[in-house]
Amino acid sequence: MNKVYIINFLHKAFAPFSRNSTLLPDDYLQPLVEAARSHCYVENTGNKADSLHRRIAQSYEEDLLVAYQQILSPLLKKQRITIPTIAIDFTDEDFYGMTAGPYLHPWTGEDGVEAHYKFAVLSLVKKHKIPLMAVPVHLGMDKAELFSMFLSFAKKLFGRIRCILLDAGFYSGEVIRLLQEEQCKYLIRAPHKEPIERCIAATPKHGWKRFDHTIVWNGNRTMNRIGTSIVIIRDVRFKNGKNVNCSYATNMMLEEGMDYVHLYCRRWQIETNFRMEDQVHIKSKSVLVIIRYFYFLISMLLHALWLMFWSKKMAFDAFKIHAANQLQAELYGVAYVRPVL
Repeated sequence: MNKVYIINFLHKAFAPFSRNSTLLPDDYLQPLVEAARSHCYVENTGNKADSLHRRIAQSYEEDLLVAYQQILSPLLKKQRITIPTIAIDFTDEDFYGMTAGPYLHPWTGEDGVEAHYKFAVLSLVKKHKIPLMAVPVHLGMDKAELFSMFLSFAKKLFGRIRCILLDAGFYSGEVIRLLQEEQCKYLIRAPHKEPIERCIAATPKHGWKRFDHTIVWNGNRTMNRIGTSIVIIRDVRFKNGKNVNCSYATNMMLEEGMDYVHLYCRRWQIETNFRMEDQVHIKSKSVLVIIRYFYFLISMLLHALWLMFWSKKMAFDAFKIHAANQLQAELYGVAYVRPVL
Protein backbone atom coordinates (compact mmCIF):
# COMPACT_ATOMS: atom_id res chain seq x y z
CA MET A 1 0.00 0.00 0.00
CA ASN A 2 1.34 3.41 -0.97
CA LYS A 3 0.57 5.02 2.38
CA VAL A 4 3.48 3.08 3.86
CA TYR A 5 5.84 5.38 1.95
CA ILE A 6 4.38 8.49 3.60
CA ILE A 7 4.38 6.80 7.01
CA ASN A 8 8.02 5.78 6.54
CA PHE A 9 8.85 9.36 5.57
CA LEU A 10 7.30 10.57 8.84
CA HIS A 11 9.20 7.97 10.86
CA LYS A 12 12.51 8.89 9.21
CA ALA A 13 11.92 12.65 9.35
CA PHE A 14 11.05 12.90 13.05
CA ALA A 15 13.33 12.36 16.02
CA PRO A 16 12.62 9.03 17.79
CA PHE A 17 9.43 9.08 19.83
CA SER A 18 9.58 8.15 23.51
CA ARG A 19 8.01 4.86 24.57
CA ASN A 20 5.28 6.58 26.57
CA SER A 21 4.34 8.99 23.78
CA THR A 22 0.59 9.13 23.21
CA LEU A 23 1.06 10.08 19.54
CA LEU A 24 3.11 8.27 16.90
CA PRO A 25 4.12 9.37 13.39
CA ASP A 26 1.24 7.36 11.90
CA ASP A 27 -1.24 9.53 13.80
CA TYR A 28 -0.30 12.59 11.75
CA LEU A 29 -0.96 10.95 8.38
CA GLN A 30 -4.71 11.57 8.10
CA PRO A 31 -4.72 15.27 9.12
CA LEU A 32 -1.76 15.95 6.79
CA VAL A 33 -3.38 14.33 3.75
CA GLU A 34 -6.72 15.98 4.53
CA ALA A 35 -5.00 19.40 4.76
CA ALA A 36 -3.27 18.69 1.44
CA ARG A 37 -6.57 17.67 -0.20
CA SER A 38 -8.41 20.69 1.21
CA HIS A 39 -5.55 23.13 0.58
CA CYS A 40 -5.86 24.40 4.15
CA TYR A 41 -4.11 24.46 7.55
CA VAL A 42 -3.46 21.30 9.57
CA GLU A 43 -5.16 23.17 12.44
CA ASN A 44 -8.42 22.89 10.44
CA THR A 45 -8.23 19.12 10.02
CA GLY A 46 -7.68 17.84 13.55
CA ASN A 47 -6.32 18.54 17.01
CA LYS A 48 -2.74 17.39 16.40
CA ALA A 49 -1.26 20.52 14.81
CA ASP A 50 0.60 21.78 17.89
CA SER A 51 2.14 18.36 18.53
CA LEU A 52 3.03 17.99 14.85
CA HIS A 53 4.76 21.36 14.73
CA ARG A 54 6.76 20.55 17.87
CA ARG A 55 7.93 17.33 16.23
CA ILE A 56 8.92 19.08 13.03
CA ALA A 57 10.77 21.81 14.93
CA GLN A 58 12.87 19.12 16.66
CA SER A 59 14.12 17.95 13.25
CA TYR A 60 16.78 19.42 11.00
CA GLU A 61 16.60 20.28 7.31
CA GLU A 62 19.11 17.51 6.61
CA ASP A 63 16.83 14.98 8.37
CA LEU A 64 13.89 15.87 6.13
CA LEU A 65 15.98 15.81 2.97
CA VAL A 66 17.54 12.43 3.79
CA ALA A 67 14.11 11.02 4.71
CA TYR A 68 12.65 12.05 1.35
CA GLN A 69 15.65 10.64 -0.52
CA GLN A 70 15.53 7.34 1.35
CA ILE A 71 11.84 6.90 0.50
CA LEU A 72 12.17 7.91 -3.15
CA SER A 73 15.41 6.14 -4.11
CA PRO A 74 14.12 2.52 -4.02
CA LEU A 75 10.92 3.57 -5.81
CA LEU A 76 12.94 5.17 -8.60
CA LYS A 77 15.02 2.02 -9.01
CA LYS A 78 11.81 0.07 -9.63
CA GLN A 79 10.96 2.53 -12.44
CA ARG A 80 14.15 1.41 -14.25
CA ILE A 81 15.00 4.92 -15.37
CA THR A 82 18.27 5.03 -17.30
CA ILE A 83 20.28 8.08 -18.41
CA PRO A 84 17.57 10.65 -17.60
CA THR A 85 17.21 14.33 -18.49
CA ILE A 86 16.95 16.52 -15.40
CA ALA A 87 16.07 20.13 -14.63
CA ILE A 88 16.50 22.47 -11.69
CA ASP A 89 14.30 25.45 -10.90
CA PHE A 90 13.05 27.63 -8.06
CA THR A 91 9.53 27.96 -6.73
CA ASP A 92 8.17 30.49 -4.23
CA GLU A 93 5.77 30.38 -1.29
CA ASP A 94 4.12 33.62 -0.20
CA PHE A 95 4.75 35.08 3.25
CA TYR A 96 2.43 37.80 4.56
CA GLY A 97 4.04 38.72 7.89
CA MET A 98 6.58 41.40 8.77
CA THR A 99 9.23 39.11 10.30
CA ALA A 100 12.68 39.16 8.66
CA GLY A 101 14.92 36.10 8.43
CA PRO A 102 17.63 34.45 6.34
CA TYR A 103 15.08 32.39 4.40
CA LEU A 104 12.67 35.24 3.69
CA HIS A 105 13.35 36.80 0.28
CA PRO A 106 11.95 40.36 0.22
CA TRP A 107 9.00 41.04 -2.06
CA THR A 108 7.04 44.08 -3.17
CA GLY A 109 4.22 43.98 -0.62
CA GLU A 110 1.69 43.63 -3.46
CA ASP A 111 -1.49 41.88 -2.27
CA GLY A 112 0.04 41.77 1.22
CA VAL A 113 2.96 39.52 0.19
CA GLU A 114 5.99 40.93 2.02
CA ALA A 115 8.42 38.10 1.29
CA HIS A 116 8.81 34.67 -0.27
CA TYR A 117 10.12 31.38 1.00
CA LYS A 118 12.06 29.93 -1.92
CA PHE A 119 12.73 26.25 -2.68
CA ALA A 120 15.18 24.85 -5.23
CA VAL A 121 13.86 21.68 -6.84
CA LEU A 122 15.57 18.94 -8.83
CA SER A 123 13.23 17.00 -11.12
CA LEU A 124 13.18 14.50 -13.93
CA VAL A 125 11.73 15.79 -17.20
CA LYS A 126 10.73 14.30 -20.57
CA LYS A 127 9.02 10.90 -20.12
CA HIS A 128 9.35 10.86 -16.33
CA LYS A 129 8.49 14.04 -14.43
CA ILE A 130 9.19 12.87 -10.89
CA PRO A 131 10.45 15.49 -8.37
CA LEU A 132 13.72 14.13 -6.98
CA MET A 133 14.63 16.50 -4.16
CA ALA A 134 14.24 20.05 -2.87
CA VAL A 135 16.02 22.34 -0.44
CA PRO A 136 15.04 25.71 1.06
CA VAL A 137 17.07 28.62 -0.31
CA HIS A 138 18.50 31.19 2.07
CA LEU A 139 19.61 34.67 1.15
CA GLY A 140 23.01 34.65 -0.53
CA MET A 141 23.06 30.90 -1.16
CA ASP A 142 25.80 29.92 -3.62
CA LYS A 143 24.07 28.50 -6.71
CA ALA A 144 27.15 26.55 -7.75
CA GLU A 145 27.31 24.86 -4.34
CA LEU A 146 23.58 24.12 -4.49
CA PHE A 147 23.95 22.76 -7.99
CA SER A 148 26.87 20.55 -6.95
CA MET A 149 24.72 18.92 -4.26
CA PHE A 150 21.88 18.26 -6.71
CA LEU A 151 24.23 16.87 -9.34
CA SER A 152 25.91 14.55 -6.82
CA PHE A 153 22.51 13.12 -5.79
CA ALA A 154 21.37 12.65 -9.40
CA LYS A 155 24.58 10.81 -10.32
CA LYS A 156 24.28 8.62 -7.24
CA LEU A 157 20.74 7.66 -8.29
CA PHE A 158 21.25 7.10 -12.01
CA GLY A 159 24.99 6.86 -12.62
CA ARG A 160 24.79 8.83 -15.86
CA ILE A 161 22.80 11.94 -16.81
CA ARG A 162 21.79 12.58 -20.41
CA CYS A 163 21.68 16.36 -20.00
CA ILE A 164 20.71 19.13 -17.60
CA LEU A 165 18.24 21.90 -18.51
CA LEU A 166 18.58 25.19 -16.64
CA ASP A 167 16.87 28.55 -16.66
CA ALA A 168 18.72 31.86 -17.05
CA GLY A 169 19.07 32.13 -13.27
CA PHE A 170 21.82 29.49 -13.48
CA TYR A 171 23.70 31.20 -16.31
CA SER A 172 27.05 31.86 -14.62
CA GLY A 173 30.68 30.98 -15.03
CA GLU A 174 30.75 29.05 -11.76
CA VAL A 175 27.88 26.75 -12.78
CA ILE A 176 29.20 26.18 -16.31
CA ARG A 177 32.69 25.43 -14.99
CA LEU A 178 31.24 22.88 -12.55
CA LEU A 179 29.24 21.21 -15.33
CA GLN A 180 32.28 20.98 -17.55
CA GLU A 181 34.43 19.57 -14.75
CA GLU A 182 31.75 16.92 -14.16
CA GLN A 183 31.60 16.25 -17.91
CA CYS A 184 27.85 16.90 -18.01
CA LYS A 185 25.87 17.93 -21.06
CA TYR A 186 23.95 21.13 -20.39
CA LEU A 187 21.53 23.55 -22.00
CA ILE A 188 21.13 26.88 -20.19
CA ARG A 189 19.01 29.79 -21.36
CA ALA A 190 21.37 32.72 -21.87
CA PRO A 191 19.93 36.12 -20.80
CA HIS A 192 19.76 38.75 -23.54
CA LYS A 193 22.48 41.02 -22.24
CA GLU A 194 25.01 42.89 -24.38
CA PRO A 195 27.29 39.98 -25.46
CA ILE A 196 24.29 37.81 -26.35
CA GLU A 197 22.61 40.68 -28.19
CA ARG A 198 25.67 40.93 -30.43
CA CYS A 199 25.36 37.23 -31.24
CA ILE A 200 21.67 37.67 -32.06
CA ALA A 201 22.47 40.57 -34.38
CA ALA A 202 25.06 38.39 -36.17
CA THR A 203 22.54 35.57 -36.73
CA PRO A 204 20.43 35.64 -39.93
CA LYS A 205 16.70 36.12 -39.50
CA HIS A 206 14.75 32.85 -39.20
CA GLY A 207 18.09 31.05 -38.98
CA TRP A 208 20.45 29.79 -36.31
CA LYS A 209 24.15 30.03 -35.53
CA ARG A 210 26.71 28.83 -33.01
CA PHE A 211 29.28 31.13 -31.40
CA ASP A 212 32.31 30.54 -29.17
CA HIS A 213 31.95 32.63 -26.03
CA THR A 214 34.07 33.24 -22.93
CA ILE A 215 32.45 34.14 -19.60
CA VAL A 216 34.62 36.29 -17.32
CA TRP A 217 33.90 36.80 -13.62
CA ASN A 218 35.61 37.69 -10.36
CA GLY A 219 35.77 35.00 -7.70
CA ASN A 220 38.05 34.46 -4.71
CA ARG A 221 39.90 37.67 -5.65
CA THR A 222 40.82 36.14 -8.99
CA MET A 223 39.71 36.84 -12.55
CA ASN A 224 38.15 33.62 -13.85
CA ARG A 225 37.36 32.58 -17.41
CA ILE A 226 35.42 29.69 -18.88
CA GLY A 227 34.56 28.97 -22.51
CA THR A 228 31.20 27.72 -23.75
CA SER A 229 29.15 27.71 -26.95
CA ILE A 230 26.26 30.11 -27.45
CA VAL A 231 23.53 28.92 -29.82
CA ILE A 232 21.16 31.54 -31.24
CA ILE A 233 17.90 30.62 -33.00
CA ARG A 234 16.18 33.71 -34.39
CA ASP A 235 12.46 34.33 -34.82
CA VAL A 236 11.17 31.11 -33.27
CA ARG A 237 7.38 31.16 -33.48
CA PHE A 238 5.65 29.79 -30.38
CA LYS A 239 2.03 28.76 -29.92
CA ASN A 240 1.06 32.18 -28.59
CA GLY A 241 1.91 33.61 -32.01
CA LYS A 242 4.96 35.56 -30.86
CA ASN A 243 8.37 35.35 -32.53
CA VAL A 244 11.18 34.95 -29.99
CA ASN A 245 14.96 34.99 -30.32
CA CYS A 246 16.18 31.96 -28.35
CA SER A 247 19.70 31.90 -26.90
CA TYR A 248 21.37 29.03 -25.04
CA ALA A 249 24.74 28.25 -23.50
CA THR A 250 25.56 24.62 -24.21
CA ASN A 251 28.24 22.01 -24.83
CA MET A 252 25.90 19.86 -26.93
CA MET A 253 26.14 19.43 -30.71
CA LEU A 254 22.64 18.98 -32.15
CA GLU A 255 21.81 18.84 -35.85
CA GLU A 256 19.32 21.70 -36.12
CA GLY A 257 18.69 24.90 -34.21
CA MET A 258 15.11 23.91 -33.42
CA ASP A 259 16.44 20.75 -31.76
CA TYR A 260 17.80 23.00 -28.99
CA VAL A 261 14.46 24.78 -28.67
CA HIS A 262 12.47 21.55 -28.47
CA LEU A 263 14.86 20.10 -25.90
CA TYR A 264 14.81 23.21 -23.73
CA CYS A 265 10.99 23.31 -23.81
CA ARG A 266 11.10 20.07 -21.81
CA ARG A 267 12.31 22.16 -18.87
CA TRP A 268 8.84 23.67 -18.62
CA GLN A 269 7.63 20.35 -17.22
CA ILE A 270 9.17 21.25 -13.88
CA GLU A 271 6.94 24.34 -13.79
CA THR A 272 3.96 22.09 -14.52
CA ASN A 273 5.08 20.05 -11.51
CA PHE A 274 4.95 23.18 -9.35
CA ARG A 275 1.35 23.83 -10.41
CA MET A 276 0.42 20.24 -9.59
CA GLU A 277 2.08 20.41 -6.18
CA ASP A 278 0.24 23.66 -5.47
CA GLN A 279 -2.95 21.57 -5.61
CA VAL A 280 -1.82 19.71 -2.48
CA HIS A 281 -0.12 22.67 -0.80
CA ILE A 282 -0.60 22.66 2.98
CA LYS A 283 -1.00 26.18 4.31
CA SER A 284 1.01 27.40 7.29
CA LYS A 285 1.29 30.56 9.36
CA SER A 286 4.61 29.46 10.85
CA VAL A 287 7.73 31.58 10.42
CA LEU A 288 9.92 28.49 10.89
CA VAL A 289 11.39 27.43 7.57
CA ILE A 290 11.65 23.81 8.78
CA ILE A 291 7.84 23.61 9.02
CA ARG A 292 7.36 25.18 5.58
CA TYR A 293 9.94 22.79 4.18
CA PHE A 294 8.26 19.76 5.74
CA TYR A 295 4.91 20.66 4.17
CA PHE A 296 6.58 21.28 0.80
CA LEU A 297 8.12 17.78 0.88
CA ILE A 298 4.74 16.25 1.75
CA SER A 299 3.29 17.89 -1.38
CA MET A 300 6.19 16.59 -3.47
CA LEU A 301 5.83 13.08 -2.07
CA LEU A 302 2.09 12.93 -2.83
CA HIS A 303 2.77 14.14 -6.36
CA ALA A 304 5.60 11.62 -6.85
CA LEU A 305 3.40 8.71 -5.66
CA TRP A 306 0.66 9.73 -8.07
CA LEU A 307 3.13 9.99 -10.95
CA MET A 308 4.62 6.56 -10.29
CA PHE A 309 1.47 4.58 -9.46
CA TRP A 310 -1.73 6.37 -10.49
CA SER A 311 -1.12 8.98 -13.21
CA LYS A 312 -2.31 6.61 -15.97
CA LYS A 313 -5.44 5.62 -14.05
CA MET A 314 -6.87 8.83 -12.59
CA ALA A 315 -6.40 12.58 -12.48
CA PHE A 316 -4.38 14.10 -9.64
CA ASP A 317 -7.49 15.78 -8.20
CA ALA A 318 -9.23 12.39 -8.00
CA PHE A 319 -6.14 10.83 -6.41
CA LYS A 320 -5.94 13.37 -3.59
CA ILE A 321 -9.68 13.09 -2.90
CA HIS A 322 -9.55 9.28 -2.77
CA ALA A 323 -6.44 9.41 -0.54
CA ALA A 324 -8.09 11.71 2.01
CA ASN A 325 -11.38 9.78 1.95
CA GLN A 326 -9.56 6.47 2.39
CA LEU A 327 -7.71 7.65 5.50
CA GLN A 328 -10.89 9.20 6.92
CA ALA A 329 -12.73 5.88 6.45
CA GLU A 330 -9.91 3.95 8.11
CA LEU A 331 -10.28 6.12 11.24
CA TYR A 332 -13.67 4.47 11.73
CA GLY A 333 -12.59 0.99 10.70
CA VAL A 334 -14.40 1.18 7.36
CA ALA A 335 -12.89 -0.44 4.27
CA TYR A 336 -12.62 2.06 1.45
CA VAL A 337 -13.83 0.82 -1.92
CA ARG A 338 -11.09 2.54 -3.99
CA PRO A 339 -7.90 2.64 -1.90
CA VAL A 340 -5.04 4.61 -3.46
CA LEU A 341 -2.70 4.68 -0.46
